[in-house]
Parts: sequence; C-alpha cells; structure tokens
Amino acid sequence: MKIRQIIVLALVVGLILLSGLTMAAEKETAITFVTLQDITQNLQPVVDAFQKSHPDIKVKLEGYPFGQLFEVIETKMKASSTDFDILNVDIPMVTNYSVKGYLQPLDSYYAKKEKDEYIISAINAATYKGKFMAAPLNSSSVGLYFNIDLFKKYGVEPPTVDPKKRWTWEKVVQVAQKMTHSDEGVWGLAFDQFSQPYQMLPLAQSLGGKAVSPDGLKASGYVNAKPWIKAAQFYQDLFKKYKVSPLGVPAFQSPELFKSGKIAILVTGPWHVNSFKSVSGLNWGYAPHPYFTGGKVATPTGSWHIGINKNSLHKKEAAEFVKFLTLHEGNRIYFDGDGNLPANKVTLAYAQKLATEKNNRVLALAIYEAQNTAVARPSTPGYLEWESTMAQAFEDIRNGGDPKQTLDKAAQQIDRILAKYAR
Repeated sequence: MKIRQIIVLALVVGLILLSGLTMAAEKETAITFVTLQDITQNLQPVVDAFQKSHPDIKVKLEGYPFGQLFEVIETKMKASSTDFDILNVDIPMVTNYSVKGYLQPLDSYYAKKEKDEYIISAINAATYKGKFMAAPLNSSSVGLYFNIDLFKKYGVEPPTVDPKKRWTWEKVVQVAQKMTHSDEGVWGLAFDQFSQPYQMLPLAQSLGGKAVSPDGLKASGYVNAKPWIKAAQFYQDLFKKYKVSPLGVPAFQSPELFKSGKIAILVTGPWHVNSFKSVSGLNWGYAPHPYFTGGKVATPTGSWHIGINKNSLHKKEAAEFVKFLTLHEGNRIYFDGDGNLPANKVTLAYAQKLATEKNNRVLALAIYEAQNTAVARPSTPGYLEWESTMAQAFEDIRNGGDPKQTLDKAAQQIDRILAKYAR
C-alpha cells in the first residue's frame, strides 16, 4: 500500500473515531437542579449513583440559602428561564407554582403504581386540579427536645416519649416556669422557628383553627377567628406573662442556645439530632408535641417536593432523575444522609426497620406523628404572602401587639393579596 493511501486511510479512521466521540458527547444531556444549599451534601451521593446508572445524563446541583432559594426560583420562572430543569418545591408552594404555570405536570412520566408508592398525604399535597405537580422527597415532624441535666438540677420530672402520655401546652408552661432561671440565663421554653407559621399553625389547629377558606382565597374569618386569637394570646403570654421564653432571639437561632445549656425545652424536629449528638456533655431527651387541654393533637408536617421547570428543554431526563431521587435507590441514599422522614412507602418501611433495629426512638416517634397527628399547612396560591404576613403578625404579637387587632389586620392584608388569584 502506498504511503499516500496509508495516510488517507489513517485520516478517514481518525475522522470516524472523532465523529463517534462527538456524537457521544452530543448525546450526553446536562440538567441543572436548583435546590437548597443545606441539602446539597446529601444530594451529591444521589447524583453520583444516578450518573453511574445513567452515564448519558449529567446533573449539576445549584444550591442557595433557604430565603434566597424562593427569590431565585421566582426570578427565574418569571423570566421563563431555561437554564435549569429541576427545583425544590416546599410543600405549601405546590398550589402557588401550579397557578403561576411554573411546574410541568408529572403524570405522563409516572405509572399509577409508581405514584402509589408515595404516602397518600404527600400525594394529596402534590396534586393540583387533579394533576400530579411535584414528587414528594420527604416529610417532617416536630416534638419537644429537653435538657435532661437541667431537669435533674431543678428537680422536675421530664416528659415521656409515649405519645399516649403527651403533655398539654398548659403542662408545658407550668414546667417551663420552674425551669426558667433568669439569673443563670436559663429559659424554660423556646421554639426553633419563633413566629414562623410552620410551628405556629399547630397552636391554632389544636384549638380547631383553619388557616384559609376551602378555596384558599380568603383569610378573614379564619386567621382572626377565636382559635387563632386564643393561640396568639398563649404565644404572647410565653414572653410577657409567664416570661418563660426569650425575646430578641430570631427564628432558627434557639437550637444554639439549647446546645449551650440555656434552653430547658426546645420545640424542634429530628433534623437537629446529629447536631445535638455532636455536642460533648449535652444530655438531652425528647417527647411528643403538646396540645391544648380540650383540643386535638396537631403536629407540623410537610417538607420538600421536587418539581420540573415547565420551560425545561430536558424534561424527560429531568423526570428520570426526579424518580430516581424520590422513588428508587436514590431515595434510600438520600434518607441515609438526611435522616428526615421519607415520603416514599418503601423507604419509610426501611426507616421503620432501622428505628426498631437501632432503637431509634426519635425516628420512631416522628414516624408515629406523621402517620397519626400531622396536619398540613394551608393550600393557597398565595402561600408565600400568607406565610410572610402571618410570620410578621406573630412576631408583632410576640413583642406586645394586641392579638385580635394584629390578626384582624393580617387577615385584611392577606385578603387583598389573595384577591389577585381569584381573577
């Protein structure tokens, strides 16, 4: 064979190989997941496992702090952005995002038996006008976490983990008064999320209160009804009358006080367990969420769902990852890292087995509450506005505002905002 022919043949083979590599690269699809910065460390192992079984799909995590995440999603969606494909959807935002046309319905990507793998409460929360809008990732629960050493020091019997023997809020206040020692900087009671509706709602719900009208478009007559006024008065009394809870501590900061031994009872959830365990010398216990005497037990619930951007250019690939994360192997991987309640029946059964085998009574109690006492946050297209208005109202009440007047004002503000969704 002549030298020229050999060179030509080599060039042809090279071009063929290059073409093959180019085609392979072109077949690889990159998708972007806009998510909460705090959970990216738990999502990365899921991404790694997914990419091993789906080498043609690359997943990029784009994390943001909690408050900023909602702003980023809103800005991107309003601009009809195609630069991301998947997003975290806080459970009460499903209706809001659906009304605005932000989410791609997921029904065409799921068989009925796949949807049936999620717990029913999560499916209900993920559905808008009969369409499945966001896949449930996990759920949540809240209880009482208490400092065992402080209870021993002040000679007070701590609560039990038995949900049949849960304390009433009235009992909590009585004990918190005995545990409050201002001269030592010790407070009897604190909420992890001071004034935030996620933890304020169960106060009113225990008394029979509703957050909005059935159609989600009216707050007057609901958030300013007697159950809410009574709940708000109780909340204010913790700071002003009983003086068992600290003023001036922002939401999400009290767990640090608990870890330093300055809070006797903290209302929070299992997401802080690993943090508490890491503190040398912190001897803590846990108990069920309280309720009001004569009322019903109502506990916070709901957490992250995963949606697909309606404007995504890679919906099919995005759906593959969403299902892997929330249904299949990825959901167990995520649970192992995150530890919060799964919304998938198979992973929930796995969690229950772990709770039994490892005597993880915190997880066992959370599972019990999620299955028996959980009450969802309101379903309204204006949830973000409802939440921010109510959070400000409860913060004003915390600082001395008249509960009825403050809630009346909040109801009027929310009504004006929700009116735009009724058009």
